[in-house]
Amino acid sequence: MRLIPGLILVFFLIAANAANTPRTFEPRHALHDEQEVPVVYGKKDDGFPDSVTLRGLIAKMSFTGNCGFSRGAGALQIKLARPAPGYNREYIYVAAPCLLGWEGDDQYPGKEVCMTVKKMKPGDTCGADYINNTIDSKGVPFYCLSWKSAKYKEFLKQVKCKIND
Repeated sequence: MRLIPGLILVFFLIAANAANTPRTFEPRHALHDEQEVPVVYGKKDDGFPDSVTLRGLIAKMSFTGNCGFSRGAGALQIKLARPAPGYNREYIYVAAPCLLGWEGDDQYPGKEVCMTVKKMKPGDTCGADYINNTIDSKGVPFYCLSWKSAKYKEFLKQVKCKIND
């Protein structure tokens, strides 16, 4: 008989936690139809700069499946609008913590973004527990976007280009 109040309490706590956990956005094409591939990490003398300030257009993305109890990162392929010093590729690959797609996955392709990113080194997860990546960078290392805000529902606002960027 003493077990029943304990079980009721456990059930209540689980239900309360589920109600407070952020819901995740899982666009079918980004999380289910494409095969996940590992991110490529940079090395000290690999010919790529440690940091890049960029302006470009989002070409592809893969969203994370979670940003609550377990914090995930998504990935972006960005077509550079102009060459960045030391980075002579057409595309740059960026891991972004809590890239959930709350704005709707159709809001991302072709969006102009401006950001400063740092090259990912072995073991780096950009502050996330895992990185969901479906974009093949063909050996080009990924860069990490560090959030300046905890407003993970407003990714596009955070990377919006200012007039003089």
